[in-house]
Amino acid sequence: MKKKRRRLKKKYRRRLQLILILGIVGFVVVYQLNNRSTDTQQTTMATVVPKKIIKRTFTKTPYVQATVDTSNLDVNTATDADYSVPIYETASTSSTVIGQTYDGVWSDYHGTEGAFYKIKTPDNLVGYIEKEHGKKATYKVQTTINSLDELTVVLDPGHGGDDVGSLDNTETIYEKTLTLATTKTVKKTLEAAGINVIMTRTKDSEYTRLAKVAEITNNANANLFISFHYDNYDYANQAEGYTTYYYYDHSEAFANTIHTQLAANNSLSDRGVQVANYMVLRNTFVPGILLELGYLNNDNDLAIMNTANYRQMVADAILAGIENYYNLSK
Repeated sequence: MKKKRRRLKKKYRRRLQLILILGIVGFVVVYQLNNRSTDTQQTTMATVVPKKIIKRTFTKTPYVQATVDTSNLDVNTATDADYSVPIYETASTSSTVIGQTYDGVWSDYHGTEGAFYKIKTPDNLVGYIEKEHGKKATYKVQTTINSLDELTVVLDPGHGGDDVGSLDNTETIYEKTLTLATTKTVKKTLEAAGINVIMTRTKDSEYTRLAKVAEITNNANANLFISFHYDNYDYANQAEGYTTYYYYDHSEAFANTIHTQLAANNSLSDRGVQVANYMVLRNTFVPGILLELGYLNNDNDLAIMNTANYRQMVADAILAGIENYYNLSK
């Protein structure tokens, strides 16, 4: 009986030892797992990089846009005088008229005197216009661009709808069709680089009024504006090449930068950068250009520019020009 009790005690003692050993092993395993989890969390936290703070600077500048009621004007017979606004020497209609500004033109705002705005026109004429012929607005312009995804660019495919624009010598290729195809290629290229793009029309059947084009651009708070066109001359095969146009002084640098890139890989004749009083440029406040990318009624130009390769060359040149303009070149 005593031996049996001893065997039972020894048996229970072994079981107890086994339980204690298993308990200790389990504790050690859990402890190590907890430490490993903590180490992993600490490592993960240590590799988190704080988000870079991007500093953006803006300037707010007041301007006055000349306005003329054109609702009763016949565009076929209207002259420049019908779109003009007189500029007076002093804040009085009885003072000397020293010049004119025109519907849609933006001028620097220099103050208000009674029923007049004091302005400085793009050609540096300082004087007064009546408030009823001016619209004061303050534009906020981002002066530092840190990356392309901060940009909004408005692209305008010239003509559209019933306004077919220029024609080729066979009268089967329309300017409106080429401008839309070109703009779509540019849009795809710019968006791939991160730029926000707005088009003033997206269909061949659409037509957007010139005043509406400027309105879209100004209301979008866009950074840049580009209008696409293809040229035409009175006589077939007598004119050739591409041209970049701008209107305001603050658009000149942008025009030169884009034109330089276009010239780098363009086999058409270079007609240079020129100033032009086009409505879409005149009424648009942001830096803007109008591109004439070749002559439709020049057979040699047409053979080159009516191709996907030419449209892609234009798109690549515009992207490179924008990068250079904002010093964002890779």
